[in-house]
Amino acid sequence: MPAEDPPAPVFRKDIVEFLDLEERRKTLEREARQLGKQSGEIADRLLAYARAHGGKGQSIVRSGYVLAVVIGRGSVPWKQEFVRVAGLDAAEALIAAAPPVEKLSVEAAA
Repeated sequence: MPAEDPPAPVFRKDIVEFLDLEERRKTLEREARQLGKQSGEIADRLLAYARAHGGKGQSIVRSGYVLAVVIGRGSVPWKQEFVRVAGLDAAEALIAAAPPVEKLSVEAAA
């Protein structure tokens, strides 16, 4: 088995850049959640409108856009369903058997 290459050196600029990128990523994720909430509220209104006014085909043209109710594949809440079928002990055994995951922590040194 070939030896692993040594890791590249790490400099202060790398750490500072990492922290900056992480902060920007978290800010964008917060903004994305807020935008998702806003668009979800509008989507609910549009869906209700399409259901109410779309007729048998549940679609309607409004302001140059076709609003339609489209039936897709459902999703299963796996965790709750697994606990219901296999029991809490089996779920806890799976959680306990899960391998540990490495995670980077970066904090200012004292």
